[in-house]
Amino acid sequence: MPTARARALLLAVLVVAAFAPRLAMHQIRQVVCTDAPFFIERAEAFERGDYAAGLSRLGLNPYPLVLAGLHHAGLDWETAGRLWSLAFATLAVLPLFGFTRRLFGERAAVVACLLYAVQPELIEWSPEIIRDPTFWFLLLATLYFGHVAASAERYTLALYAIVGSCLTLAGLIRFEGWFLVVPLLWWAIAHRTARATWPAVAARIGVAAAMTPLWLVAINVCCFPGHHRWEWGRFDHLAMAVNWTFGAETATPAQGTHVSDNGATATKPGARVPLSTENFTPEDASKRPSLKVMCWGMAHTFLQGVHPLYVLAMGVGLWAVRRQHFLRDQLPLWMLAAVNLGAVWIYFWTHHEITSRYMLLIVLVGLPYAGGGVVWLAEQGARLARTAPVARRAVLVGTVLLVAAIGAIGCTDALTSEYRSRHLKADLGRWIRHYYGEDRTVLCSENLERLVGYYAQARHQGISSDASPREALGRVAEVEPDVVALWLQQPSEQALLAHFEQQESAHYQIYRGSTLPAGCEDVAVLVRTNLPVRQRVVESAAAGVSLSDQARPLY
Repeated sequence: MPTARARALLLAVLVVAAFAPRLAMHQIRQVVCTDAPFFIERAEAFERGDYAAGLSRLGLNPYPLVLAGLHHAGLDWETAGRLWSLAFATLAVLPLFGFTRRLFGERAAVVACLLYAVQPELIEWSPEIIRDPTFWFLLLATLYFGHVAASAERYTLALYAIVGSCLTLAGLIRFEGWFLVVPLLWWAIAHRTARATWPAVAARIGVAAAMTPLWLVAINVCCFPGHHRWEWGRFDHLAMAVNWTFGAETATPAQGTHVSDNGATATKPGARVPLSTENFTPEDASKRPSLKVMCWGMAHTFLQGVHPLYVLAMGVGLWAVRRQHFLRDQLPLWMLAAVNLGAVWIYFWTHHEITSRYMLLIVLVGLPYAGGGVVWLAEQGARLARTAPVARRAVLVGTVLLVAAIGAIGCTDALTSEYRSRHLKADLGRWIRHYYGEDRTVLCSENLERLVGYYAQARHQGISSDASPREALGRVAEVEPDVVALWLQQPSEQALLAHFEQQESAHYQIYRGSTLPAGCEDVAVLVRTNLPVRQRVVESAAAGVSLSDQARPLY
């Protein structure tokens, strides 16, 4: 049994092991991710007291409030977001260690934390200005304290208050956090002993449940003192699940209708640019993906998010520890993973998009099994040795080699990711800001909007990827932008560019090719001809301006 000092030293080593690759990722990736401007804009709205804009499209979420608080304390937006994410992504190894040690022992806990440290997707998303690293920490803390509280003989009500608080914050940060109710209820009932009567169990669960309204009231009172109504959370995901279950269609804006950042439908304030739509015909609305596409998308995203080596280690671990209180302790974890997969399926079916980040809950739930699987493999290899000392040495060497191999592959996978599209969008935004100044109205293709608008320091809106050519042209007439940035891989935007090339009355000057930053071959930028310019746009090779080296905006 290690001493308290030895365990503290071990935890410090694990924290450093988790921090090192995340710090390297932070240094490599200087361009923010696509979701970062979304959260920064909401935090900025909270800071200026515009609660409607801060709550729009995200609802009551503590993450933008944290960013606003850090910015108010003196940090710029990017530094605040990155440091917060790095801290919680690193500290998540602490509850992971405690939870895994309770399930499968100390060796499995150490290996699970090392596997967490080198998991590619977790490394890549750790320094980003998104809510996920905070959610990872809260999810693991909820599991750890939930398991401790379920089997504790003393301070149970205080422990359940901590559990309820962690669960509430996890659920407010990401909707998947509410799924933690499944293992917590299971453990509270399954760990009931003769000394814990049913009324006592009900009281503990009641204390945990009471934390949700208490936290909601506290956030409303402390953070929204002048708001005209109480905010109770976000329910659109629940409505989506109900609609999918009972076969109803989810209500979405009509094709071509744009919802602005503050949640209000944009209106046309009077056309300034004469545009004709008579040459366009509406296109069919996008169809639901087929079952084959759904299954392929889910499988591909699962392997991308979890990583094949981790899937293998988790499978081995599940086999190795199958007899260690499976029904009492392990089954609710796999129920949690199954519920999450079901939610991802519904979201994919409804919105036609999916990302590997949605699978990271399964990674976190499966890491204790991956740690147990690696230890079991090393033990099986050690059985080839004949003497006990050699066997112990073989277990240690085998575990180190397995973790080192997985770590080398994982870190290489993460740290060599280039994400060229991010740099392209950032350079395009800097190009617009360099030549035409800040605070312009920019209309972009949907997949360009956030990053181009962020690095252009512009008022930005998007053209839906599902929009027909007529609807895309209608968006231009509606927004009356200073600059239009088109991603020409979309047929509707190819047609829109062709329309402007044919109409001299459109009053837009078109830039393509060498006048744009390198890598923008599939992009066209349309600039209103009477827009003041800082300097004449020339070919990038002759301009002598390195836009990528300019200071990032403190947006």
